[in-house]
Amino acid sequence: SVTPLLLDGVFEEITSGMVLCPVPLHWMRHMERGFNQSACIAECLSNHTQLPVRHLLRRKRDTGHQAWRPREARLHAMHDAFSLRRTQKIPKHVVLIDDIVTTGATLHECAKVLQKAGVHRIDAWVIARG
Repeated sequence: SVTPLLLDGVFEEITSGMVLCPVPLHWMRHMERGFNQSACIAECLSNHTQLPVRHLLRRKRDTGHQAWRPREARLHAMHDAFSLRRTQKIPKHVVLIDDIVTTGATLHECAKVLQKAGVHRIDAWVIARG
């Protein structure tokens, strides 16, 4: 498990009211793959930190594979790709969870939606940087 590596150095960052929010997959990709790697990471982190996992976002459209796209294509593909799921209460502090960050386009678009919804602080925890 990579959880101990990710947790190294973040325990001092944990505050009450913080929630973990995995970056969502489009439903078609989730069905194809059978799991959401970001949600799996978030659940492992939750087990170690006792922080709740909240699925606050949904991916509105299939943005395709991003791995081999150049920066501009990634930014274009991710533009307006996420929306807020119906939720009763918007947390003040959200930690976005993802497996890899390359250009930051996905995390940026997720953060824009959360900020617009009223989240005061948004952090991102990722396993690797590409």
